Amino acid sequence: MKTANIISYVLHPLWMPLFTLVLAYFLDPFIGLHPEMFKFLLLIVLINTIAPGLSILVMKRKGIISDLDIRNRRERLAPFLLFLFYYVLSYILLRFNTDIVPIDIFIIFFSLLISLVSGLLINSQTKISMHLMAIGGLCGVLAGLNELHLLGIGWVVAALLMGAGVLGWARIRMGVHTHQQVYLGFSVGFLIHFAFLYYRVFI
Repeated sequence: MKTANIISYVLHPLWMPLFTLVLAYFLDPFIGLHPEMFKFLLLIVLINTIAPGLSILVMKRKGIISDLDIRNRRERLAPFLLFLFYYVLSYILLRFNTDIVPIDIFIIFFSLLISLVSGLLINSQTKISMHLMAIGGLCGVLAGLNELHLLGIGWVVAALLMGAGVLGWARIRMGVHTHQQVYLGFSVGFLIHFAFLYYRVFI
């Protein structure tokens, strides 16, 4: 159980946008050509990692959520809306800096918003794994960039898929999710991010 908890915290959804940005920057030369953009985005993503994390801790202290894993499906509305709020603000900020931000970054942020909205809607009917949705999004982004820019990083995507499998095992081992909830979360995250990148969907 201790191992499952460690895996769950190391691969927490809060970290996934940061992991995505760093991996995309260092693995994709089309994005890596914009070092000033990377510093700007790194600041935004760090704020969007720290601020929601602190907000969730406050929710726990005030009794809005029972535990940091948010096992109760009915308690997930506030965290979902919180994440959505922070990233909507970030996306709006990016739109005011179109001169330094590549189109792929817009698409990644936009697909993140759609993924969160989809997770929110699905969660109103059935529980979904936010952890697997987040790492599924990371896999979808790198798989999409690999297809678009012919990066030859299939091995990275394969390694992340194995990581997603380990994370899925951890969430099930902890009793937080069922197999179906884990598969659903990964599928939603992966398919939205991959499809939006591949078909260049954003507003």
